[in-house]
Amino acid sequence: MEASADRVIKMEMMQHHTPLTRSSARQGSQRIERDAKVLLQSLPSGACFWLSLETPIILGGNASFPQEDALDLSQLAYRHHLSKRHCSLRRCGVRLTVTDLESAYGTYLNGDRLLPGQEYEVANGDRLVLGTLHLAIYFVDLRRT
Repeated sequence: MEASADRVIKMEMMQHHTPLTRSSARQGSQRIERDAKVLLQSLPSGACFWLSLETPIILGGNASFPQEDALDLSQLAYRHHLSKRHCSLRRCGVRLTVTDLESAYGTYLNGDRLLPGQEYEVANGDRLVLGTLHLAIYFVDLRRT
C-alpha cells in the first residue's frame, strides 16, 4: 500500500509543475548591447550568474558535456525537475535567444511554454522557468554601472 501512496505523490508533483508567473508581456528591451553581459538570477534565492555568451551555453543540471559550454544549475535545482540539458541561451548579434532542448518538464518564457527546438527572443527582465526553477534575465552594460 505504501508504494501506491508514493506513486500518487509523484503524479501530483508532475501535474503541479507549471510556473507561477503567467504574464506574456515583455519586460524590457530585446536589444542587448555589444558589451553587455547577461545576469541570470535565481528566484527567490537571489543566486546570480554572469554570462558573456560569446558562445551558446547550455543550462541544465549537469556540466559534464565537454563539447559544449554549460552552466550547471544542479545546486539550485533540488526538486525542480531540471533536465541535464534543459535549454540553451545564444547571442545573435544584438538579440538573445532561448531554445528548449526537449527537456522533460518544459521551458517557459514569461509563462508561455516553449516548443522544443525553436528559438525565442528574450528581453531584459524576462522570466525563464526551467521545470519549476525560476530565473530572471537581465542585460547589464558594465561600462555604464
